[in-house]
Amino acid sequence: MSVWEEIGLVTRHELKRNLKSAKGIVMFALFLLGGAVPALIMILVEHAQKLAQLDKMSPEQQQQVTEKALYGFYRDHPTAHYLSQSPGALFFLLQGTLTVLPLLALIIGFDQIAGEIQHRAIRYLVGRAHRPSIVVGKALGIWGVVAIMILVLHSVVWIMMIAQGEHGVGETLSWGVRFWAFSVASAGASVGLASLVSSWFKAPILSLFTGVGVGFALFVARAIVAALSIRYEWMDSVKWAFPASYESLMVKPDALDALSGCAADIVWGGALVGLAAFIVQKKDV
Repeated sequence: MSVWEEIGLVTRHELKRNLKSAKGIVMFALFLLGGAVPALIMILVEHAQKLAQLDKMSPEQQQQVTEKALYGFYRDHPTAHYLSQSPGALFFLLQGTLTVLPLLALIIGFDQIAGEIQHRAIRYLVGRAHRPSIVVGKALGIWGVVAIMILVLHSVVWIMMIAQGEHGVGETLSWGVRFWAFSVASAGASVGLASLVSSWFKAPILSLFTGVGVGFALFVARAIVAALSIRYEWMDSVKWAFPASYESLMVKPDALDALSGCAADIVWGGALVGLAAFIVQKKDV
């Protein structure tokens, strides 16, 4: 059996196991509620405002206000102008998804490697696939599960928006698919981090708590770098060490920039999966 066949076998197994497991079902329900409800509330609020004629601004004025707010967030005029044309609910959904993705990937994948090592099940798996193939296959399986969850979540919002009639089918799907793709690419980095942390321990619970700690540390470190970069320009380049920074590339109007941001997230996650595979290969289990 080739390496790719081994990876494919493990990936399919992880997809089936997680989508059918009680943990996967519970996580899917929580993710759906936690992500869709705020976005749907925003859709209803926007609709109620229009029905009550509380919004006296013209569409052009609304876009200008939105563009100004987005510029304060991204500090880039082309990006602010580009995103100001997107439905507000979808942009809100994107931001909510990117916020919860690291935790979602960690909760789904914290035991993907540590659990196999704890019970020494990896010894039996090695009979069907090599250790690196197992690690890569498990990471791809978790990534696939997360991508499916995000798609279902976003689809619920798309259907609600189209049903409300505030945005056309073409506009909703055009922006919706783009934001879903950005979320999936960002999930690649989160899955990579979860894989790496899971490879460190034999006890899954240690992997879970350490993953939360590492994620929080990355968040704080990036915030510090962002604050220092205002005063020290050379610090601005340091932000690219953090995958969350690649969002600013993904949302740019230029397609090449967007693809570069997506690729950077995937490469960052892939590098961590490769490191996890190396660690597991060297472990005495």
